[in-house]
Amino acid sequence: MKKSGFLHGQTSSPMQSLTGSFSSLQMDTGTNTSMVSTIFEPPDLTTIDADLLVVIKSLQKRDITTKCRALQDLIQWSKIAQFENEQFLDAWAVYFPRLAIETDRRVRQYAFTFTGLLSSNFQKKLAPWLKAYITPWMMGFFDVDKTVSFAARNSLSKLLSEDKWPHVWMKYGNVLVDNIVDILMYETVDSMSDLRFISNEDAESKYERTCACCFSGLSFLINQNLMNGVHPADGNTKSQSFHEHYLEAISVLLESKQLWELPSSSHGIIKLRLFQFLQNLMNFDKDFFSSYKGKILNLVPRIFSRSDSISCVSLLKMMSSLLTVYPSSSATLANHPKRPMRKCLQNLLRKRLALPNSGFYTTFMTFMTRFSAEQLVPSTDDLIEFSNAFMETAQQEQRVFATEVYSCHFEFLSFVFNTSLDSRIKDTVLEILKSMFVGYFEGTMIPQCPVFEFDKCLQSIFRKSEIFSNLWNEVLYNFYESHPVPDSSSFEVFSRSVNLAVQTALSYKNNNRSYDIEYQRNVRPCLQFLMQLSASENIQFASLAVSHLTKFCHIFEKTKFTQYVQSDLSEYLVNFLPSIILTQQTKPSYLDLLHEIVYLLRESDNIDNLWSSVIDQLMTEPLNTEVLNSLPLSFSDPRLRDKVPLVDSLVSYYDETVSNLIREKHYDWNLIKLTIDTKDILIPAKLVEKFLTLTSNNFQVELPLSVLENHLNVLCCAFKSLRHDLAEIFAQNESLYLLYPLLLIDPKFSSIDGHLRDSLIGLFNAECQMNDGFTNSLCKAVSDWSRKTVLEGKFDTHKAAQIVAELAKSHKSKIPLSLFLYTENFWISTLTPSVNYFAKTYFIDQAPCFGFSELIEKNQSDEVVDSKAIAQLFHASLYSLVFCEYDEMSSDLLLYISLSHAIFLIYVQNGIEIFSDIPIESANDFCQRCEKLFRRLFSLAPLDNSLTFYSNFLVQHQSSVGLAIRELIKIITSSSDVMSVCAGQAITNLLKIASSISVLSSDEFETLCSSLDIFASKSDILVVALLEGFKPLELDSGIVEKIRFRSASQLSGKLVSSASVTKALMTLNASTPTQDDSKPLLPITRCPLLLTSLTEWAIDNATKSLDLLSLSLLFQFLHRFVPSVQKFAGSYWNRIFELIKFTLKLSPVDIPMVKSMELYALRLYLTLTKIAEMNDDIYDGLVEHDDDIKYLGLKSFLSYHESNLKSSVTAGLCSTYLVRLLDNCSHKAIAKIPYQELYPNLLGFLDLSNEAMCMKLLQDKISSEIKDLTVYYMVESTSEPDVSFAPELLSILINYAENPLNILGEIDTIEPALRSYLLAWDLVFHHFEETTYQIKLALTEQLLSMDLVRPLLAIIVEILQLSYDRPVDVSNYPKTSYNLLDYASPLDRTRCLCTYIYYQCLRHLSSAVRGYWSEIKNRAFTYTVESFTESNVSPLLISASLDDVEKAISSSSFETSGDTVVKLNRNTKEISFIYHVDEHKLEMAIRIPLAYPLHQVQVEGIERVGVNERQWRAWILASQSILTSQNGSIIDALQLLKRNISMHFEGVEECAICYSVLSVERTLPNKRCSTCRHKFHASCLYKWFKSSNASRCPLCRSSFTFI
Repeated sequence: MKKSGFLHGQTSSPMQSLTGSFSSLQMDTGTNTSMVSTIFEPPDLTTIDADLLVVIKSLQKRDITTKCRALQDLIQWSKIAQFENEQFLDAWAVYFPRLAIETDRRVRQYAFTFTGLLSSNFQKKLAPWLKAYITPWMMGFFDVDKTVSFAARNSLSKLLSEDKWPHVWMKYGNVLVDNIVDILMYETVDSMSDLRFISNEDAESKYERTCACCFSGLSFLINQNLMNGVHPADGNTKSQSFHEHYLEAISVLLESKQLWELPSSSHGIIKLRLFQFLQNLMNFDKDFFSSYKGKILNLVPRIFSRSDSISCVSLLKMMSSLLTVYPSSSATLANHPKRPMRKCLQNLLRKRLALPNSGFYTTFMTFMTRFSAEQLVPSTDDLIEFSNAFMETAQQEQRVFATEVYSCHFEFLSFVFNTSLDSRIKDTVLEILKSMFVGYFEGTMIPQCPVFEFDKCLQSIFRKSEIFSNLWNEVLYNFYESHPVPDSSSFEVFSRSVNLAVQTALSYKNNNRSYDIEYQRNVRPCLQFLMQLSASENIQFASLAVSHLTKFCHIFEKTKFTQYVQSDLSEYLVNFLPSIILTQQTKPSYLDLLHEIVYLLRESDNIDNLWSSVIDQLMTEPLNTEVLNSLPLSFSDPRLRDKVPLVDSLVSYYDETVSNLIREKHYDWNLIKLTIDTKDILIPAKLVEKFLTLTSNNFQVELPLSVLENHLNVLCCAFKSLRHDLAEIFAQNESLYLLYPLLLIDPKFSSIDGHLRDSLIGLFNAECQMNDGFTNSLCKAVSDWSRKTVLEGKFDTHKAAQIVAELAKSHKSKIPLSLFLYTENFWISTLTPSVNYFAKTYFIDQAPCFGFSELIEKNQSDEVVDSKAIAQLFHASLYSLVFCEYDEMSSDLLLYISLSHAIFLIYVQNGIEIFSDIPIESANDFCQRCEKLFRRLFSLAPLDNSLTFYSNFLVQHQSSVGLAIRELIKIITSSSDVMSVCAGQAITNLLKIASSISVLSSDEFETLCSSLDIFASKSDILVVALLEGFKPLELDSGIVEKIRFRSASQLSGKLVSSASVTKALMTLNASTPTQDDSKPLLPITRCPLLLTSLTEWAIDNATKSLDLLSLSLLFQFLHRFVPSVQKFAGSYWNRIFELIKFTLKLSPVDIPMVKSMELYALRLYLTLTKIAEMNDDIYDGLVEHDDDIKYLGLKSFLSYHESNLKSSVTAGLCSTYLVRLLDNCSHKAIAKIPYQELYPNLLGFLDLSNEAMCMKLLQDKISSEIKDLTVYYMVESTSEPDVSFAPELLSILINYAENPLNILGEIDTIEPALRSYLLAWDLVFHHFEETTYQIKLALTEQLLSMDLVRPLLAIIVEILQLSYDRPVDVSNYPKTSYNLLDYASPLDRTRCLCTYIYYQCLRHLSSAVRGYWSEIKNRAFTYTVESFTESNVSPLLISASLDDVEKAISSSSFETSGDTVVKLNRNTKEISFIYHVDEHKLEMAIRIPLAYPLHQVQVEGIERVGVNERQWRAWILASQSILTSQNGSIIDALQLLKRNISMHFEGVEECAICYSVLSVERTLPNKRCSTCRHKFHASCLYKWFKSSNASRCPLCRSSFTFI
């Protein structure tokens, strides 16, 4: 090709062909081309890797998608080192410039992204090629698409930091200019694109974008070099070199014809960038550009005539710069021979080329100011023509631009008026403005823009010229004088005119004239005009005047005009306004005006006379009640209080009117409230007191909410008005005090307006701070009310207590605490029946001291439960607890709370909500708060010494806790009723909390026991209470040892009295440490006798008399005791096992003591299993009794969900121990349990551990039964398998009817039922494990016939969100197993289980799942499901299937004389089946798809020998059918294929219908036709008969007779 003349003399590089504009890479076509031309010589690619070569060749394709994929492949290429190849980098120098200007945005973006990849990896190694890459790189900076522009800049930043870019532009500036000029001069639409394969529109767009980037690049180079000090005036060598080269290249461009065709072309973006370039060039070197300005000036008319919205602003800026640089050119343009500039500008205006935020009109005005007024408007006609052009444009322009047009118009007129020397021009300007002002007033000139925007334009020119402002005022005065009130049809025009007049009158604030002159000149004429207009009979015009008069009053209040306006307003107030109010229909606006005038004149000397005169006129007979009832609305202004006199006649009117409204209950709430608000304005304070009394007498809480809120509004207004007399008012009506607690507690009051409620409460609090008497009365009233309502359960106890506690705390220096608390008689009356009740319902393992209640003779054992007393105790305790939490307590209060805590702790531990007034959650919260309080109180004691800490409250009885414990000890020692038992348990609870705060040493414990004199104590209850309280410390002492020895002695020998045994066992358990193995618990010599005595007594007496308490205590002791005597031998071990069995047999008895006994028995049994190896007697007992015990334990476990006590702590512990007991339960024991007992537990358990055990039991039973069925049908039976699921299991699947669409929204609620449903499906799939294909088929048919799979899949779809664009990420959930205990949230548990179930569905019911998905005709959904399956499930299923095949290959089933060979390839997921026939072979291939099993496995015949085509295809179809429609596995298909081929070559006759020896049901042909003697499969024959509607042989057509 021919190189451009200014590209000569460049040296060669390692890439010799890439100099200059890459001309040597381009074919010599005889024409000049550039680096972006479609005509180029393909690069040499001989040394490039083959895979990479394929991708590079894809870049040459014309298809955009292919190019995108190729670029993406390059970006993701793993072997980056392959790019470090000179031929590749040479090739990229060819492709990069062309890809960087492609039509598709993605191609351009990917091209720059890949270049950035090269940059980041090779860095300086790219230096030889940077000259080739830099031009498209820089052009990409100015791509019209921001993502492409960002990609270009980002890619270059990976090679060089931005601070080094200026050096690049300097170094390669000459190359960049040369390449860009080449593109602009030699490229056209045809040369950049092959129009055979691209649309004209795309080609034009590509050319326009490329040229625009070129011009921006040229401008960029100028700006960058100017920023770095490169300027023609510099003496720098590099500067001079660049300057000369740049101008040399640009001069060629400026001399070319192609360039000067562009300004008048239709390419808006090109023109935009071209004008910017020309503007930069003339600023860069005006001397150089002066040679070419003539060309621009000559083209100006044509350029302006063909300007467009995109480029017009840059055109005006360029022309403004030209006139700034070359001022003399303005005359040339103004009088251009082709078209004067004024005509060009007028036409440009009329074209309406403005775009949002383009600044067109601002730039337009800036350009016009570059001319003189005489040049733009040499005559008045030209001025008028310009003005008309502006007005036409404004009327036709969009509203968003119309304001700019008007502003520009006024600027133009101001510019002409101020700069023109021709008086005629100036007069014409004023005539134009006056015409506009008059038209604007009269409505003939309606602005296209919003009125307030137009007014801003007017104010702008008024500020610039006093003459314009006077002209406006002249029009305004004419309006006042010559405009009568028009008819209503012209109201809109008149209203706008009035608004303009008022706006002008109020603009005095911007002037510097004195107030009196300004008022007389501007304000007063307008004010008098409005006063006259306000009396108009036309409502519209009168209302307009009133609104503006009101506005004037607001303004006057904030200025010094008040003294000048008083006389005018006073006259209007007395002589005109009252009569207007009485006659006009629109009262409120006039009354508001009356208020504003009165407020404005409130400080005047004659306000009393003025106000009295107005009221007298308004009170004239007959009374206008509408006016008088509306008056409070306007005058409820506290600023007017005591500013105007009270008028007796008006006071009498409101007294009578409002009083009647309240008495007759015909409430006009607004009038009452507003009248009260006018205290000391319209009515006196006494009248407000009267209204308050009347309203409070009618106040009732039961009123409807709206009426109640209105009452409160009136009361609030009255309270505020009478704030200084509130104490006296409340003393007269004490019921008002109860408003305080009601506002804070009553739910009904919480629905009223929050501001109103806060206002009333604030009034109470403020009065309390100022008045002690009011405080005393309020506290007494609130206390009495709260204690009563708490016991009745009407309100939230906690809230009520908080209110009273806050009151007590804030006034504790004035009010005694006892005022707020319940009396001692109340506590005794509620505690006694409560303790009596819970003494019969406790768990001995949770409340050990309550065991003594069994030893107390009860006179009230048959008494009915006093639920009311228990509920009252709970509410009173919760109420009192709040006081303690607020540090307002006494020892008596703490005493009652500790007793209540002991009682309700039993209630919580029982877990049964017996009392509807006491929810379990509330009782549990109460107990936790009590424990937190006790812990805080204990923490207040000195903690330096543990012994001192405990002595503080146990011995010395210091602090509130110590005093409470002293009172508890008194109750224990002074009485023998159940209250002493409760006191003992309270002490135990307190000591357990204390032991968690401070730890005693053994010596300190011994000292403390001595101080307490426990051994000598006569109260067993106190001893047990203290020892049980110290149990968490796990300490022993000499004194405690003596107590233990004494109790053991009492239990050795012959035992007679059950009560004495029980008491001794309780003391023995209390004195037995939990974990002290350092010394024997008892003397060794006493142990055998003790064990013998206790076990014999238990067998002979306790079991027969059902002494459950004693048995529970015995098990508790033995659990701790037997490890210390594990080596002893004796018959007592067998008796212990018998006692355990006795206990488990009692398990169905649903009472607390049985559960406690079962808990201790299970603990003892598990302890015995641990030590059995050390003792032959124990081991023999385990062997003898283990099956019976585990069977009884299994029965107990399965009855757990039916127990009323299942929510109790003890039952939960029992369940935990039963799970441990049954962990290795024998198959024999499980087999005894029918499904009717097992499956209900799957629905009944909420505990995950219990549920898991239930699943294990069911799986064990199912596995055992399936194995037996499999053996039976494989060995003993020749009939078809008759198997089915358990009805109980099917019932769970059928009865679950939750709507899948509601699952996610209600997952927390429905999760237990949904989990049971999904676990039931796990059990369904457990039937498919390790059994035959025939049994699987029978079970599958049952599921499909009952349509059970479809609802399951619908639930899976919703939970895993397979119908959404983004399904749930299940990568963290296991697929082949699950453990629900690993997840805390219900949603995670459900998703984990669903993921597992979906895996099992695809594993065992693949055909059914595939069929379900195929029914959904939604491609997006299908794609999502397939993608999800392919990513998460298919790899596991494919791997498992291949593992099964490998396992089968190694089994004996495939080792038949070496005839069969099965090979598998895990990489290709292909299985080859080869059957050898002599020297030949039959070969089939099974190919597993990626989305297996949603996509069908393909069975293909590879090589056939010895069988005909029909037989061959039959075998293939049979195997395919197993996989496609029979839910079979690949092993099933291989087995069927192998047996068909084997039996065929063994001579077994095949079915004459399906041509297979074995059917899909794995049966041989056993139905022979008596005529033709051919055999058929029964299933094939049945299908034939059904489809043909005749029982004839398929071959001979004779009637079929079965042989």
